[in-house]
Amino acid sequence: MKIEYGDGEYEGFQAMGALAMAVMESTGIREYIDSMCDYDEARRIMSPGMAVKAMLGPIFGFRHRSPLANINLFYSTAPTDLLFGPKVSSDTMNDSAFGRALDTLFEADRMEMIWNAAKMCAEKYGLSSDIFHMDATNFSLFAEPQEERDGVAVPNRCGHSKSGRNGEVHYSMICVTDSNGILRYQVPYDGNASDVIMNRDMIDQISERLDCSVSTIVADSKLANTETIDMLSRKGLGFVTKCPSSFSKKIRERITERADGNMHACVNRKGAKIYDTDEKTDDGKKLRFIVYSLGIDAADNIRFHFDDGQKKLKATFGKLMRTEFNCEPDARNALEKAMDVCDLVAYDVSADVVPYEILSKRPSRGRPPKNSAAPETVIRYRVEASWEFNKDIAERLGDEHGTQVLITNIPRSDDAKENLRDGADAETVMLTYLNEYKIEHTYRLMKSGLGVDEVYLHTPERENAMMFVIGIATIVSNVVDAVLRRMPGKRVTVSHLCWKMIHVTVDYDRIDDRMSIRGYKGANKEFFGYLNALNVSHGLLLGHT
Repeated sequence: MKIEYGDGEYEGFQAMGALAMAVMESTGIREYIDSMCDYDEARRIMSPGMAVKAMLGPIFGFRHRSPLANINLFYSTAPTDLLFGPKVSSDTMNDSAFGRALDTLFEADRMEMIWNAAKMCAEKYGLSSDIFHMDATNFSLFAEPQEERDGVAVPNRCGHSKSGRNGEVHYSMICVTDSNGILRYQVPYDGNASDVIMNRDMIDQISERLDCSVSTIVADSKLANTETIDMLSRKGLGFVTKCPSSFSKKIRERITERADGNMHACVNRKGAKIYDTDEKTDDGKKLRFIVYSLGIDAADNIRFHFDDGQKKLKATFGKLMRTEFNCEPDARNALEKAMDVCDLVAYDVSADVVPYEILSKRPSRGRPPKNSAAPETVIRYRVEASWEFNKDIAERLGDEHGTQVLITNIPRSDDAKENLRDGADAETVMLTYLNEYKIEHTYRLMKSGLGVDEVYLHTPERENAMMFVIGIATIVSNVVDAVLRRMPGKRVTVSHLCWKMIHVTVDYDRIDDRMSIRGYKGANKEFFGYLNALNVSHGLLLGHT
């Protein structure tokens, strides 16, 4: 084999990063962000919208966030003048430039931008929805607790972290996704914010943006208290929520007793039983209650998913984490197959391929000859994985079992209606609630897939702005997933494509002004097929006009 020791330069970069940025351009999100930000164009080489676009590249290309100082490494071979503007180079894409962009984004109306960015995508791809799933979470980071101050969410210590990492500091966040699984709104809060307060603030904000007369909010049991239900009624919103045992003088116990022996089989859910009734709460308000049963006791469900998940994850990752791989693609392929189990367990799983150095083995056994050369250092790869039990996911999985009670103001109807607010039978309401997992998938994507809990910033203001960037990345990922679901054949997801196409690149020949896709056999046809499904102009892979 001949070895060429000269410089072999090319222009190009990772294809999935290019696809995500092209979607931003095609939907108009990048231009919209620029229009919403107040900045001096004459003093900026890269606009705030372009900075957000640039930060999406490593998220989809490397499948995790990078420190601001390392973003330029992703574009070290890219034609940055075409992607971001004639004055932009990988050298100018430094941490100071991105820090200034985050400062500008913090001063803009980030929540409004999230809402309208999602709306623009929904309109472009015909992904309308009148059902909105709402939930709150928190995520940890390594930083010092901050004093509360107006206008910015700050991290605090939290004694009841949903991640289980109570020793660290946390932000709280509440999000809304629609029935297509697309993030529609997000608001960050101080780490010690309560779910009840976040729910009410979210209802206030989102009701100003929705047509409340046709919209339905779906949420967990934190929504089920007298004050919040009254608020939903005043706003004219429909709602479906789980009834906690403490609600309205333990009305849940009375209703489940009445349902015992009176439940009937569901039509579209094999093995499930359901009961539908009305009941007055202790303040005299008449509400609809739906009792359904799909399996085992709630406490037994938690224990089952704790043990079953551990068993599955240890069986899947135990041997894999002890395996030594000679090359990164083999390790990535093995990890991709292993990650399929994650949707089946009540655990948040973080995993990645890690390179490490070892000394090569000598060709013969025994003591090495005197004055023999030292063994060479070689690179090997291994999979590192960790997981934490997530009670919320376990409870969602447990909805497939046990007896649960829902509260709703959706009118009763035996006829199928186009909009839930016009009436629905009990089974339709139940299935609507069971789709609450879609927002949990969004949080899993933000935390594990996009790295919202890997914070490399020094101020809460920039951390708040970075949450907006992660929100935009989440919307792009959600929308691409929703469009790909429409494609015939085997279903593919963004997560799957990011691993599959990790070594596929978009190359540019500057002399001939020619773009091409380089990768495994058939990657070109496959990649352009996805662009066509997304109705994205191919030229936007390396441009913004």
